[in-house]
This record gives sequence, structure tokens and C-alpha cells, in this order.
Amino acid sequence: MLSWALKSINSPGFLLTSPVSSSIPLSHSPRILKREGFECKPTTPILPNSLRPTISDSTGSSAAVYRMEDVVKIDGAVMKGGGQVLRNSACYAAILGKSVQFVNIRASRKSPGLRSSYVEGLEIVAKLSKCTLVNACEGSQEVSFIPRELAIRDSQFSEPSCTDPVSSAYEIHTTNGATPLVLQGSLPVLLFSPNVTEMTLTGGTDMLISPSIDYMKRVLVPLLHRHFNVVVDVDIVRRDFMPSGEALVKVRTHPTESLPPISLRDRGSVARVSSIVYGYGKADDQFVEAAKMALHETLRDNGINMDASFSSDMQGAETEHPLVCRALVYAEMTTGCILGGGSRIPKGEVVSDPKELMSSAVLDLVKQLAHGGCIDEYLQDQLVIFMALADGVSEVVTGPITEHTEHALEVAHRMTDAKFFVTPVAGSDRFEIRCEGIGHMSRSRHPISNGSAFVTCAQHERQDLGDVLEPVNVA
Repeated sequence: MLSWALKSINSPGFLLTSPVSSSIPLSHSPRILKREGFECKPTTPILPNSLRPTISDSTGSSAAVYRMEDVVKIDGAVMKGGGQVLRNSACYAAILGKSVQFVNIRASRKSPGLRSSYVEGLEIVAKLSKCTLVNACEGSQEVSFIPRELAIRDSQFSEPSCTDPVSSAYEIHTTNGATPLVLQGSLPVLLFSPNVTEMTLTGGTDMLISPSIDYMKRVLVPLLHRHFNVVVDVDIVRRDFMPSGEALVKVRTHPTESLPPISLRDRGSVARVSSIVYGYGKADDQFVEAAKMALHETLRDNGINMDASFSSDMQGAETEHPLVCRALVYAEMTTGCILGGGSRIPKGEVVSDPKELMSSAVLDLVKQLAHGGCIDEYLQDQLVIFMALADGVSEVVTGPITEHTEHALEVAHRMTDAKFFVTPVAGSDRFEIRCEGIGHMSRSRHPISNGSAFVTCAQHERQDLGDVLEPVNVA
């Protein structure tokens, strides 16, 4: 009798794997499975060829099983990095159609396991890419991410013949997430999706744990456009520094067939310096004007003698809320490189001195310019995934390699066949990151109706992204 084999994997969760003594009749195949506090809600088990059940009659009876060798294992006890490792791994899994199993998540931390913001991040990528999550709940130290969109393409169903991009719209509401990290964790997936996509994000825009949404809009996105030929629009409608979920950011992406390799070896000289002061709370025109004067003064004091563009976005000035304010100062180079520096004001601290605010951001930019590299330390790790997926050899000269970049390189090694080489530049503190990309090509541009599925903790059912069987919101 054809049967489905079920095997425990050192946690209350499960994966379907090689034949074991206990099995479930096919009539109970994973439509409704319950095991030790977990629930797999009904969904059609359509899987990519690499994960489809294989038939074995070596014992005289046929059995359908999954092959564990097709699952990439990421061990948090060996690889640190927390959320970044999860985000990058999930992106690779969704784009390349690889299943990934995370174990010992944040094992060395005081509070091990998934944070609620990490859960939301994984659910968002699963929603966008129509993948299945197993055991994604707060505190879980073991999670599996199984792609499903590739399953449709590889299944018995034929592909639609539509060749024009179809606009898709998603509303992503996070209660614990930073919108820059949501964008960082979903952007590669969106670029390789078949459609023009619009996302509406809520959450926080300016958290100390991540680059600001302004950095993403004014440094990352323009550089990706100039060097990877991608088209992304970011509109910051409303800011939130807490986060209380009040921020509103709109993102629009256009699909790309493939990414070209990049060469950022010569930074050139500073062509333009721009800045923005943004915040929420009671502020007046005098504060903004004082910040503008402080910007020019601090730039001159640090040897940058040029007129800098200045803009401001102060919200909530009519309220009595204490002012929470940040600043971003970024330099555009003659070769098209962009380096940024941001203020480092402690969370929730009232800003009373605009000079202190601007000095912090300018000094950070000066630090990024000092090493002579083509990108700043905040961009290093974010470019790794694009270099890995690009078609050809990419080269980037940067400053000292950050821990985040080390984690990103290790994830790329585990999840792809890309080859990275990091070489010190003689006589300096610069490094060259060289990558032989895998030349990933996007799938045919067509909408796929099959929705994502979440296999979650029974005591932690998540409702904010909709029922597990509900298709993603596609307008």
C-alpha cells in the first residue's frame, strides 16, 4: 500500500523524510497532520521534482518519501547572525527553489529561538513567494522553509502563456518589524518575481537595529538601479520611531530577468553630498535651520568643502510629543558609488542640539570615506545576495569586512554555487570581494495562484497574515 513516511527531527516539528517504521496511509497524506502541538492545515501536497515523493518497492511495498539530502541545513550553533541569516537563507530558498531547515536558532543568545520580528519576516517571504513554513513561532529553535512556487512550475500543470508583467499588490502589516529589514528581506524575491509588485508596509521606519528606511531609499536603491539595472520605488508616507506599527511605506518593484555583474573598484572623488533630517514630534523652523547650518559647518571642519543639499521631513510638529530625530548624510561619487552615514542618537532620546545630531551623521560619513572603499559598511552585507545571483564576475572594493558580511558570505556559500574570494588590498585596510555569480534567471512572467501555507504552533496561531489556505492578496 502506498504510504507517507513521517520522521521526527529533534523537535516537536517534523519533516517528511526517508522511510521509517511508522507511516501514515496515503489517505491521511499531509492534508491534516497533528503531532505534539503542531498542526498542518489542509493544503495540496504539490512539490518540486527535487522534493517530490519517490517510489521505492525494495521491501515489496511502495512508499513515497522525501529525500533529506535535498534540504539545506543552517545550524545557528555554528552560524551566528540571527535575523540576517534567516532573511538571506529564506530569500535564496524562495528564489532558487531550495528547502532550508534552520536548527539551534540564536542558540548562544540569552533568549534563544525566534524573535517575533523574525517570525514576521519569514512569514512575509513565505507569503510573497508562496512557500510553506514549518514551526515558525516565537521561541522556536527549529524552522523549515519549503518553496512551493517552483513546485507549480515543475508539476503536472502547464504554465500560462502570458508574457506581460501583471501587477500584484500586497499589504504587509508588522507589529514588531522594522520596515527597512522587511524590505531587505523581501527585495531579492520581489525582483525575481514574475510581476510588477506593490507592497504597503507598516511597522517602524527608524530602528537602532537596522539601517533607516531613508538609507534604503537614498543609498541602497539608487546603487542597485545604477549597477544592477533594477527598478525599485520607495515612498515614505508616515514615520514611526518606536515601533508602534504606525509607519507607512509603499514599495513598487519591477521584475528583472537577470542581474548583471558589477565592478566597483575605483571610487573616484566626491561629486555631491546630500542630507536629510527627519523626525517626529514638536519641532520648529529654527531647529531645522540650525541643523542645516550645523551640516555645512561640520562638513567644512572635516575637510569636505562643498555645498551640500539639505532636506527635512519633520512630522508631528503640531503635537506635544518629545522630538525624536535622525539624520542621514550621503556622498555620491564620480563613479556612481554612494556611501552614507547616519546619526547615532539612542532610542527615544530627546534631541535638543541640532549640531550634535548633524555632527554624528557627518562623522559617520567621514569614517566611511576614510578607508577609500567604494561602499560603506552598511551596504557590504546587503550586496552579497545580489552578487551571488548575478550573471558573471562581480568585484567590489570596500573597507574592513564586517561580521554581518561574514555571515552573508557563509549563507551564500551554503545556499548557492556562487564562489566568493575576499582579498586584502596591499598597503591599506581595504578588501576586495570577488564573486563568480550563478547567473540566476527569473521564471516565466506569469501569476501563480497557489497560496502559501504555514505549519505553526497550535498555541500560537497567527491570524494577521490570513488563514493558512487563503491565497496571497493579489489585486
